[in-house]
Formats: sequence, C-alpha cells, structure tokens
Amino acid sequence: MKLKTLVIGGSGLFLMVFSLLLFVAILFSDEQDSGISNIHYGGVNVSAEVLAHKPMVEKYAKEYGVEEYVNILLAIIQVESGGTAEDVMQSSESLGLPPNSLSTEESIKQGVKYFSELLASSERLSVDLESVIQSYNYGGGFLGYVANRGNKYTFELAQSFSKEYSGGEKVSYPNPIAIPINGGWRYVYGGASPTTSFDCSGLTQWTYGKAGINLPRTAQQQYDVTQHIPLSEAQAGDLVFFHSTYNAGSYITHVGIYLGNNRMFHAGDPIGYADLTSPYWQQHLVGAGRIKQ
Repeated sequence: MKLKTLVIGGSGLFLMVFSLLLFVAILFSDEQDSGISNIHYGGVNVSAEVLAHKPMVEKYAKEYGVEEYVNILLAIIQVESGGTAEDVMQSSESLGLPPNSLSTEESIKQGVKYFSELLASSERLSVDLESVIQSYNYGGGFLGYVANRGNKYTFELAQSFSKEYSGGEKVSYPNPIAIPINGGWRYVYGGASPTTSFDCSGLTQWTYGKAGINLPRTAQQQYDVTQHIPLSEAQAGDLVFFHSTYNAGSYITHVGIYLGNNRMFHAGDPIGYADLTSPYWQQHLVGAGRIKQ
C-alpha cells in the first residue's frame, strides 16, 4: 500500500503498479465510458487461491456498498498476494501498521473498506476508475493529483506523481508483479521475467501466467494457439501480432498486449506503450489474437 512504486534514481526509471492496471485490463474489456457496470468479464480467470476468497470479498463489498466491484477487488488480490498471503490484500499499511500485520479476514475487510473510501473520493473529485486502482498502491493523494491535472488517469501522471513524491530515491516494491515501464527496463532477447527483463513474447507469457493462462514461449507459437481476429474486434487483454519486424525465421516476429483505443503494451526498446495507428505498426500488423476458451 501507500507509494510502493517510485522513481529509481535521477535517471527517471521507476517501478509502477502497472501490472494491476494491466491485469484488470485483461480481466475486463475496455468499456468504461458509462460506468463500471458496463465492464464485461474478459475470460481470463484469477487463480483458484484468489477465488477461494470471493465469498468474503462479497460479504465486505456488500457491507461497504461496492458490490459491483467484486471482480476488481479479486484482481487486486491476485496482484497483491496471489491469494496465498495471510494479509491477502496487503492492507495493513493503510492502517499505519507494519506489512502483513492483519489476518486474512481483517485484510479483506480493511482492503475493501479502503477501496470504497478511494472510490468515494474519486466520485467527489470526478476522477476515473483507473486512478482509484492506482491509488490502492499510491495512496489517496494520487486522486487529488489527478483531479488537478485533468481528472483522468494517464501513465504520464503516474510517472510524474512518483517522481515528485519519491525524492529521487529508490523505493522497493515488495510485490514481484510490479514491472518497469517506459524509460525503464530495456528489451532483452530471451528475457522472460522481471529478473532478466523481457523480450516481446517473454512479457506476454509472463503477464498471462500471472493471470493463470499458460502461453507458449515464442510470438509465432502464441499466434498459433490463439483465435485470430481483426484489430477492430480486439478487446483489452487480447494479443496483437506483427510480421517482418526483424528476420526471425518465422512469419510472426512480434507480439504485444492490446489495451484498447488502438494502444498496446509491449516489450519494445524500451518496454512500454505503443500507438497502433503509427505507420510502422500499421505496416507490420497481422491482427489480434484471443485466447481460445
């Protein structure tokens, strides 16, 4: 909790809770203009360990008036602990306690309560849901920061907030799912974990693995096991495939994760976001791929 993901040194590299936002993007399609009730389940499951906590999450979601956000709360658990830690929502710090001070039920009760408070603040400030999700880790101050800068979450706002409040010092993020973003880790051929950094298919394999989906290792193999659809039909969390980006000895040479609105997250150099309407990506675009049910 709090500001766990901050700038690393003066170079502007930082760790951010992007995977939580990305996981939610994978879990749900990107249809939020008319509210959370219109977000559709995207077919990617949280783990069995997380689902075991669903009844208790539902109990406290009802108590705090956030029943429609149960799936997002489960996604938070998936990212915070994978459902296996006792302080399953890592919510001790929101009470000013040392990490892992709460029992599982206490953690869920406090985590749901904290989320409901962030949500109420976001409604007063007219700030979007993505900012609430980010604030679960950054703290409620991020909502005011966003409210004063357009009321809508952007990567750039998260980055500037982390720079401003980190003092340029390296701050550890104890959850291993956090990954470096734009201007951070470089593309590493053969990389497939935060320890090694990533290549394109290593990033997609690792990210989907955190959501309980096992993908094969290479971009071509991932293309082969997905249902092929045009980009116009893609939903957040689908894969996006490209050809001839380099001489790889196969047709499919690059893959990214679709985020909606013609944007993807991928292991380029550096790892980060890309605009799919740019001439380069249009030239090499094959289409999207969806995990077969």
